[in-house]
This record gives sequence, structure tokens and C-alpha cells, in this order.
Amino acid sequence: KQWYQRRVRVSWRLKLIYRKKSSNAWLSKREDTKEKDTKSTESSLKKMKGNIVAILNKITPQNFAELSVQILQLNIDNMEKLEMSVENIFEKAVSEPAFSQTYANLCKVRYLT
Repeated sequence: KQWYQRRVRVSWRLKLIYRKKSSNAWLSKREDTKEKDTKSTESSLKKMKGNIVAILNKITPQNFAELSVQILQLNIDNMEKLEMSVENIFEKAVSEPAFSQTYANLCKVRYLT
């Protein structure tokens, strides 16, 4: 009995290892394009968020003009990116009240263009 139980446990583990998703698994064309689209939008949102956070970390009233141009040059072309950028600016303004006027001016510049 003990041998059988060990054998089942070992084979069960092997099945779990076997069933892990491969990075190059076959997908139908429809599934493949859906997966690529979701990965590309997720990666573009992550890059956009990283860029916005980096600019917001550097922004001060002295270098506002230069960095606001960088924010305007970001490719905010859909609603998800816009919401994410507004969320980041709002969170930064709430967490750093000393620079809240700068972040408000940034939103004003973004709205006017």
C-alpha cells in the first residue's frame, strides 16, 4: 500500500508539471491575436505608467515647462491611458500637498491642449 501511495503522489506531481502552460504552446490564430493584443496593451499601459511616474517624481515649479512638454508628448490615445494618467497625477497631488499647485497646473496644461 505504501508503495502505491507514493507512486500515485509522484505521478500526480508529474501531471502537474506536465500541465504547466508552455511559453510557445500552440494556439489557434484567433486565440493568438487576442493574447498578443492584451499583452501589448498591458505592456503599453505599464510603460506609460512608468513614464508618467518618472516625470511626476522629477517635476518642480522650476522645471515645470520642460516636464509638462514631456507629459504632452506621451501617446495618450485611449480612455484607459487617460484614466491611468489622471489617477497618477491625482495620487501624487494628494500625497505631496506642497506640489499640488504644480500638479493642478499640469492638468490645466493637459486640458487646454
